[in-house]
Amino acid sequence: MDKVVRNAQKIDFHIHSKASKHRESDDCVDLSTIDNIDVLIKNLNDRKINMCSISDHDNFDYSLYKRLKGEENRGSIKKVFPAIEFSVIYDSKVIHVITIFDDSDDDKISKIQEKVYDTVNDKPLYDDNKLNAFSESKFLEIIKNIGLNVVMIAHQKESLSSKKVRKHDVKSLGDDFFDEIVFLDYFEAFEFKSKKNEIFNKYYISKNIDKYKDSSIRFITGSDCHRWNLYPQEDDDFSFSYLKCLPSFRGLAMSVTNIKRINFVNNFYADSDKYLKEIDIEIDGKCINVPLSNGINVIIGDNSIGKSLLIHKLTNYHLNNDNLLIYV
Repeated sequence: MDKVVRNAQKIDFHIHSKASKHRESDDCVDLSTIDNIDVLIKNLNDRKINMCSISDHDNFDYSLYKRLKGEENRGSIKKVFPAIEFSVIYDSKVIHVITIFDDSDDDKISKIQEKVYDTVNDKPLYDDNKLNAFSESKFLEIIKNIGLNVVMIAHQKESLSSKKVRKHDVKSLGDDFFDEIVFLDYFEAFEFKSKKNEIFNKYYISKNIDKYKDSSIRFITGSDCHRWNLYPQEDDDFSFSYLKCLPSFRGLAMSVTNIKRINFVNNFYADSDKYLKEIDIEIDGKCINVPLSNGINVIIGDNSIGKSLLIHKLTNYHLNNDNLLIYV
C-alpha cells in the first residue's frame, strides 16, 4: 500500500442493512440485503466513495461485510471496515455510537456478531431490556471481548446550538455531560447529517471559544442510509466528509482525531502538479526511490545518518545551511 497520502478519502461509515430490521418499525431495510448488494456497490462507486462501513443497529452481518469488502480496489472503494451502531446508556438515556473496528484480524471480525446478537431469538444481547440498549459498562466489556481497536463516533444530528433536543444525540444528556466527554476525548468525533448544521456548529464553538480553546470538537457526516436504491438518502441533499489519510484503519484513527484532516469539500491539495513527486537516490550502488507528498515532507532519523546531506544534495550544495527549510 502507498505510504504517502496523495488524495483525500471520501467516506460514509453510516449505512444500514436488513440486519437492522429488529430496530426499524417499517420496511425501510427489507431490500437492503446481500442479494441486492450490487445496488449499494453501484451507488457507492457512482458517488466515488473511498472508505465505508455498514453499521447496523446492535448487530453485525459478517457475510455482508465480506461481500462488500471484496469490492475493495475494484472501483472507487479502497477500504471497507466492520462496524456497529451501538445503543448505549449514558445517564439513563440511550445514545447511538457508531463503532468502527480495525479490519486487520478477520478471525476476530467473524466472531463479532456472537458478542452482541442472539441469532436464535433474533435480538441483541442487551443487558437493559427496558431501554433496549447496552449499559456503558456492558458496551465497554463487549469492545474488550471483541479485541479489536476501535474508533467511536457519537450521534449529534442537531447542531450544538439548536434548542431542539433530538433523541439519541449526545447533547440530549445536557451541556455538562457533553463538555465532560469533549474534554476527555471519549469519542473520536461527532456525526451530523445536515450540511447547514456545519455552519451552526462552527458558530457555537466560536461563541464558546474560551471553553473549548484547549480541546478540539471534530465532526463528520454519515448518510444513515437504509434504502440502498436511494443512496445516500431519499432527498439526496447530503454533504459527504473527506479525510486526509491513507485508506487504512490507522489512517482513519489519525484523521478523525485531527480537525485539520477533516473537511466537507475535497480541497486539501492545490490543483497543481508543480511539486516533486519523488526522489531517486543511489546509496552504495543501490537505487532507492523516495515518494513525496504534495505538501510538507519531513526527513526523520538518528543523528549523523545523512539527513542534512540529502537536503544539501537536493539544492546542489548552493545553500549549505543546516537551519534552512526546504519546500519541495
